[in-house]
Amino acid sequence: MSSKTDSVPEKRGPSKLAPITVPLKIILQVSSYLVASIIIGTLIDYLGMWLDWWDASHQMQVLAKDIGYLGENFTMSIFAKPPAEVAIEISRYVQRFMTPSIYIGHQDFFFLRFVKAALQFVEPLWQNLVYSAMTVAVRCFIIAMSVSFFIIVFIVAAVDGLVERELRKEGGGVEHSQLYHHSKAWIGRVLVVSPIIYLSWPETINPSIVILPAAASFGLATYMTFFTFKKHL
Repeated sequence: MSSKTDSVPEKRGPSKLAPITVPLKIILQVSSYLVASIIIGTLIDYLGMWLDWWDASHQMQVLAKDIGYLGENFTMSIFAKPPAEVAIEISRYVQRFMTPSIYIGHQDFFFLRFVKAALQFVEPLWQNLVYSAMTVAVRCFIIAMSVSFFIIVFIVAAVDGLVERELRKEGGGVEHSQLYHHSKAWIGRVLVVSPIIYLSWPETINPSIVILPAAASFGLATYMTFFTFKKHL
């Protein structure tokens, strides 16, 4: 007769992800965010043209103003060129990559001529998508230039929160587990929602109007997370 311990199923811990799975997951999530931002921005641009809010050159005007804001807010970078010139090169590279040359030759087969004619028909619509991708690329470069600022905010908020946590631990303060979990969740929300809103915004906007409130919210959430962390590990 088998013992009772033999019939008890073994408890297994949570499955661990492979080392290569985590970076692949991050790359897929970031790529999905970028594609969603491009599609949303293009649809908003189409809607604005349909409602006569702006004309077909709206995306190019937004792109030019975003590069202008980049030149005003970022005067130095790790590159040998000013950030505005780097942004112009990035936008031109995106345009060349997403704009294939379509030429209907006399020696093309009927099906190939039909496909090229269809591509030429939708070319104006595709051009708006290209302009939207150029704008998203420039704004991604602006976000990348702001990463160091968010790192500094995180370090300052984390150190300040840890100091307050030590004071609370030594003074016998009360733990706030719910506040800790809510603050921890808001760190990821700020880092995800703010870039998506900025990338998909149909009008030109000063990056500081988006970056400063996002950094303040990120710092506050980081401070509350470290401050309300449990007293004893």
